[in-house]
Amino acid sequence: MKHACRWFTLAVLGLFASVGSETVLYAQAPQSRSLKIGTYVTTVTYQDGSFDSREVMTFYADHTMAVVDSGQGGPTYFFSSQLGSWKWGSGGTIVARAIGFDFAPNQDIGRLDYTVSPGQTPVT
Repeated sequence: MKHACRWFTLAVLGLFASVGSETVLYAQAPQSRSLKIGTYVTTVTYQDGSFDSREVMTFYADHTMAVVDSGQGGPTYFFSSQLGSWKWGSGGTIVARAIGFDFAPNQDIGRLDYTVSPGQTPVT
């Protein structure tokens, strides 16, 4: 009898996990959001406004994200693409957090925080 209860519990948990996953994977943004889920090309600048690099940021419907930076292969910095998650912020913004890895000679793990404001148009 113990085994039957355990299997029933696992089956119910599996059902909730499946339903929960479907809901998250196929959730649509509220109509009030001016930003769209998709891919954006951005320009990264230093604090003084001078050009640093360009990034391609992709926001997926399951609230994950990927970022590729034109400066990641050197010659000054050597770091990986970034992977992370995002959520809707106030005022229709996207608030995201990602991690990336620095390569030799300065191996490290970096956390990047992003806020994307309305007015951006995704790449089609």
